Amino acid sequence: MDRPAPDGELSEDLAALAQQAGSALVAVVPLSRRGAAQRATAFQLRFADGTVWKGSALANPDRAVAVAALARGLPAGVPRVIGQRGAALVTEWIEGATLQSAPCPDDVLHLCGALQAQVHRWRPATAVVADGLLREWQRRVRQRLDELVAADLLLEAQAVALAALAQQHAPARCDAGVILGDFCPENIVCRGGAPYLIDLETLTIAPCDYDLGRTWYRWPMTEAQRAAYLDGYRQQRSADAFLAHRLFWTIAALAEGAVFRHRQRTTTSAVPLDALRALLADSRAADPVDR
Repeated sequence: MDRPAPDGELSEDLAALAQQAGSALVAVVPLSRRGAAQRATAFQLRFADGTVWKGSALANPDRAVAVAALARGLPAGVPRVIGQRGAALVTEWIEGATLQSAPCPDDVLHLCGALQAQVHRWRPATAVVADGLLREWQRRVRQRLDELVAADLLLEAQAVALAALAQQHAPARCDAGVILGDFCPENIVCRGGAPYLIDLETLTIAPCDYDLGRTWYRWPMTEAQRAAYLDGYRQQRSADAFLAHRLFWTIAALAEGAVFRHRQRTTTSAVPLDALRALLADSRAADPVDR
């Protein structure tokens, strides 16, 4: 019986990039699947000479070009971009166990905070209009909440209350630049005591404090762990604005995460929804006066 080709699930562009390795492709290991069809979008690519790459299929060619350009300007601690073609991106493979698989000591949390802040401090060559991005994200919060109501995932009254809470805690200005998009334990490997990001696909230009809000949602920590993380972050960038408007950025991150998981039909779609409801309940308990 014939065995399937190892690159059977790869897109044409990813297969073409793999051919540039100079060694035969011997194994393709799907790392993640998305959408109703559960289409593989990230792969470990193993070659006959021992080389290992990561291949990713992004949403479209423009997205792949943008991610590759942003990644090339980032500090140490992120994978090196090897090639990009069409919607495909190939990066170096970062070997090691993720922080999700073991307790994370405070010194590593400190370094993770510093790495995220280093990225936030970097500005791409193209000017970033932070005020415009902030207005976009203020609109986006309500749009995402409305989408959750339309999908029968939130009650209208809950969405209205969350939108009001977000507006109450919204900043008047923000810093914008490169964000990691999903900086959390499952996307970080610790090598030689230093953290390395292993997933570049969510790199984009956005408000930096949104990125911190997303990390707060995706990375459950104790109060002491958050203090260690923020201590590292503050070595590179102030966290004061984020903390002052944390509720806005947390609601933005949770609403965005809930919509994404709903669209992708993931089995964990309840996680950000439950967090939104809990956040709303906590705010009402703190201020029981009916607004």
